[in-house]
Amino acid sequence: MADSLKILRRILYMGKPTTSKIFLGLILMAVGYLTINTACKNPNDFKPPEDTLNQPPAPPQLFSPIDYYVRMPDAPTGRLLLTWEAIKDAELYEIFFTSDSNGQWTVPYDTNFFSMRLEKEPWQYLIDKFTWKVRAFSSLWQYSTDWSEPRHFEVRFKPLPPQLTYPANDTNVIFDSLPAEINFMWDRVQDEQFYDLEVYLDSLLVFERRVQNNSYQTAFTSAGTYYWQVRAGSSLWQNNTDWSELWSFHITTTIKIH
Repeated sequence: MADSLKILRRILYMGKPTTSKIFLGLILMAVGYLTINTACKNPNDFKPPEDTLNQPPAPPQLFSPIDYYVRMPDAPTGRLLLTWEAIKDAELYEIFFTSDSNGQWTVPYDTNFFSMRLEKEPWQYLIDKFTWKVRAFSSLWQYSTDWSEPRHFEVRFKPLPPQLTYPANDTNVIFDSLPAEINFMWDRVQDEQFYDLEVYLDSLLVFERRVQNNSYQTAFTSAGTYYWQVRAGSSLWQNNTDWSELWSFHITTTIKIH
């Protein structure tokens, strides 16, 4: 920079200063300034601002299990598969869990599915209610996606089958004539959505129905010995209940004397 100033003075004092001489001197000063300051920079000092990274995409959609799924095998052990949408360029997923018994925790995972162990310790069943959600990470994004919408699932033992109440087991039902109607009734089962009813005449299945309530009325046209059973189910359950006990009833008609 000092050399440039000397050159500028020399140009200015070589006779009468002119506009062209002054302009040339200023150019030399500018070149000297840029040379000095550029030499002081280190390319490693430059970092791209965060806004040069891609915005993260929408959060992953959860696939399975369905929301409010109830895992209810005979023994709540083994594993439950959690799956979600694979996000392009994702390098890592984080699964966030909360449960009634164990609080909160996260699990990092590098694929879009996770096999969850359903045992707290060997020989200890995992009976609990869970909420879970997922987000994705990539070095190409600014941090991560938002969290997915949460889902819920529960692990518990399969409920007992419905308890039948009417007609009572091994009872006689007498009608003056047929056809006549019988109203089947049974106790409700926790958070069921439907019941399956089967009725047999001796060993022959005469009808089966899926009903929404814990009763069903139907007409019978023939006398004889009937057997019936009920089970409860839900689209959210892993399994339906077992069938209830098989109860019987006998339909007869009164004998008219002429």
